[in-house]
Amino acid sequence: MAYQQLPPSVPVTVEQAKQASNVARQGGVGCGIVWLAGTALFTMVKAFGGIGFGTGIILLVLWAIGLTILGVALLPQIRAWKITPPEIDVSREAVRLGESFDFRYYQAFKDRLDLDFARVEFFMRETAIYRRGTDTYTETHEVPVYTKEIPRGSYRAGDHLDLSHRFTVPPDGMHTFLGSNNRIEWLLRVKVSIARWPDVNETYPVRVLPERFEQGYEAPYTGRVKDV
Repeated sequence: MAYQQLPPSVPVTVEQAKQASNVARQGGVGCGIVWLAGTALFTMVKAFGGIGFGTGIILLVLWAIGLTILGVALLPQIRAWKITPPEIDVSREAVRLGESFDFRYYQAFKDRLDLDFARVEFFMRETAIYRRGTDTYTETHEVPVYTKEIPRGSYRAGDHLDLSHRFTVPPDGMHTFLGSNNRIEWLLRVKVSIARWPDVNETYPVRVLPERFEQGYEAPYTGRVKDV
């Protein structure tokens, strides 16, 4: 099976995933502002002629939708009141089968917070799309490789959350592949749960090449992770 490059619309590196996430959040903020502005204008127009019960319900729903869109888009800024935005890096843009890479995820606490858990999972996801009659089905299967977890605990200002780890791609694994009906993806999934604060659930792709890593040969690094 020949290696196929993922299309430009699909993030293939952690940096591209972060950029796509930032663009999506900025778009969410813009959408929320436009929605609320339109709702405010509609409310003012209706206010001149009187707002009935039915119209009032519609307006409440419109305001709720706009505030929800804006709130979700602003979640990173809300978290930043108590904990710094995460510093995320990987030591290689692409890795070979059997090769190791360094993943860095670091945050500093600005105030006292209670951590429920924090974990980073490295896994392979296989996706198969098939048709049965006129229906299309999608099946996914995840193969865990390694999970680093930080247990529950209380943190004070100045403490830090560090999920950094060196992961290794299994030498007998399958390289990254995207076909019309089948997909092989290697992913890092970060989950952080802090009591009474919005959870973090982000996934970052790792591009795995069809080559096998040979001991004694090191490909050049593209931004080695520095220890904090």
